[in-house]
Amino acid sequence: MLNKKKIIISIIIVLLFGVFLNYNSEQNIDYNSVRELHKDNLKKSPFKSTKKLNKKERKKLQIPPNAYNDRLWELTMDPILGRPSTENIFLIQEELNKISKIKKPGVPGENPDMAWVPRGPTNIAGRTNGMMFDPNDSTNKKVFAGGVSGGIFVNENIEDAESEWKMVEGVPKNLPISVLTYDPNNFNIFYAGTGEIYTGGDAIGNGLWRSIDAGLTWQNIFGGSSDSEQVFRGQINEISIVSQNNFDPINFLQASFGPNLPGPPMEYLSEEIVIANPLDGCSTLSNSEKIKDKIVLIENGSLDGSDCDYLKKVIEGQTAGAKAVVVYNKNTGDSGWTDDLITMNANDGDTSAVNISSIFIKASAGKKIKELIENEKTTIKISKKTNIANSNSTIVPGMFFINDVVVRDNQGTSEIYVSAGSRLWDIGGNQSTILGSGHDAVYKSIDGVNWSK
Repeated sequence: MLNKKKIIISIIIVLLFGVFLNYNSEQNIDYNSVRELHKDNLKKSPFKSTKKLNKKERKKLQIPPNAYNDRLWELTMDPILGRPSTENIFLIQEELNKISKIKKPGVPGENPDMAWVPRGPTNIAGRTNGMMFDPNDSTNKKVFAGGVSGGIFVNENIEDAESEWKMVEGVPKNLPISVLTYDPNNFNIFYAGTGEIYTGGDAIGNGLWRSIDAGLTWQNIFGGSSDSEQVFRGQINEISIVSQNNFDPINFLQASFGPNLPGPPMEYLSEEIVIANPLDGCSTLSNSEKIKDKIVLIENGSLDGSDCDYLKKVIEGQTAGAKAVVVYNKNTGDSGWTDDLITMNANDGDTSAVNISSIFIKASAGKKIKELIENEKTTIKISKKTNIANSNSTIVPGMFFINDVVVRDNQGTSEIYVSAGSRLWDIGGNQSTILGSGHDAVYKSIDGVNWSK
């Protein structure tokens, strides 16, 4: 009897829900309520605890190695039902087929049913690359926009065709805007990426800008032109002895494996350097407590004549906690030996675990640094001023082109992701100037001050 009652109640609930859906299909739907319901249903997702597991953890639970199906289930969820409505697939296909037969041809802007309505500004040329509805405006009428011609504009009522676009003060009027976005955890914080990388350097930007007062004032917080760097030609890879002022810069070549050295807009790697023990770095380094968070100096070759490749040396330095490895050449005594710079290779070794940078310097330079370390604490700065392998190009240092900006809400913490790049300046046939230092990457920050690559 109890089971029959449960069945009857369930049927009534389903019927009432159907009436509710039918009613809402004919009435104005409260989309804010639907969004809240969708958000609540996502929190109740049956895959919430598994979609972030790594492959090894998922294998233990005997579920597929990646979370593709988990994510697809959530992406196709009916916001009201809280699950994909797979039972309606054929019905939806039939409806779409009917709509396609009566639908007027054309794309948005051409089709009268989806016509674009001009909203200006009409007195300024240029493409609008970035647009953002003010998250503080509950009426969804206030809009910020920025274009290639430069500047950020604001419109207080986008629905009014006669409304005025006003230029926002504090941002250079000729600064191209590539993207506009805001902090999901603080609606007073806006971000503007600048520069358009696709126009051959014509629309040069000036890094990432931020407003902390809902767009009233703006400041550059990342990238842009470098005040401390001079325009240079070719590749400049130099080690400077920070703790001494009477040493000439030391040239180096970076290894073909491992991450690139940091460079503009981030700080160059500058740290104390210590000598590896054993010096050849061909076995576990016994002075790891001194090496941790420092740069380690290792001699080329091996002390006992055994085969010890560069990958082995770098892995030992990394295992000891080093920030970077400097390998210096060693005079083998052979008649054909020369003290030349070489690019260290990993041969056929697995480099996937290498997460520190490594460089190679001449024997003469390595001995000088070793003597300094033996006499006093020595700090060096490793400057790889460009990642562009072109010895004939003129480099304008800096980070000018911000291609995209995403601010992610990670459980209450705002993570800022910036895609930044350099560009060959090909205006007027000039193919020898590069705008930017070639330290192209995705950069991340949680405060807009400290960035990681």
